[in-house]
Amino acid sequence: MDRVGAKNFSPLQEGKMANKEQLAILKQGVEAWNKWREGNPDAKIDLSGVDLRETQLVRVNLSSADITGAKLWGTSRDNWIIDGIRCKYVYWDEAGEVRTPPDYNFRPGEFEELYKQLPSFEYVFAQSFTPLHPLIMDRVVQVINEQHKDFSLELVNFDKRGKPHATFTVCHLDYVDAARENVTAIYEKTIAYLMQENEYVFAQGATQLAELIMDRVVQAINEQHKEFLLEPVNFDKRGEQKAIFTVCRSDYMDAARGNVTEIYEKTIELGVTQLHKG
Repeated sequence: MDRVGAKNFSPLQEGKMANKEQLAILKQGVEAWNKWREGNPDAKIDLSGVDLRETQLVRVNLSSADITGAKLWGTSRDNWIIDGIRCKYVYWDEAGEVRTPPDYNFRPGEFEELYKQLPSFEYVFAQSFTPLHPLIMDRVVQVINEQHKDFSLELVNFDKRGKPHATFTVCHLDYVDAARENVTAIYEKTIAYLMQENEYVFAQGATQLAELIMDRVVQAINEQHKEFLLEPVNFDKRGEQKAIFTVCRSDYMDAARGNVTEIYEKTIELGVTQLHKG
């Protein structure tokens, strides 16, 4: 392992400079870059020390390129091609100041081994999966990325087969555990809050007919208030019998609760009136 002082190791001090013409082509986009590489297969690619923060690098061909000292925060790198890439260290932080690795150089081939595929993890949904869950999870990702920009957390897939789960990626293997903990804590706290605050208690008991009527009530409300994304997530028949709902934003809860109560009880009252008339 080649250990060095982080302050004593930079492309400028090594006398290296990126090829400005190559960088200009890369800045034109992945399609232009890959086409240029196809036409110039023997070109020696030097992108050392370049600022690629928030650059689209999906499927980009960086095979055998030198990217030592590049700033890579916020890059999209799904399926990037980095076979034989040369790299002693990079910067993953937003400011481009924190060296990775901090006090030694990547050994030959180590960067490729670590970053050819983005580190990923899954969150398994304990409860039934509804259309509301992706919306909540998307907001959770936004919150985490605001708090931890270094994660570059991305929600890449929802899979409803078997145990429903969401798949995420982060930019660095070291962030996987912390990102997973943040997703779990913030998502479950949000779900618990929404479910706790949106309840309708059945005065006459939660019968099968009551559940069917409530489903129709939800449909009617969502037709009138599409922004609510109201979902019935549970009918609890233990003790004080109730239905539990979720909405996509906390500031919709009072309005949604009022609509559920009013429309459900008017529907029941109308039904009773019609029966007596008959």
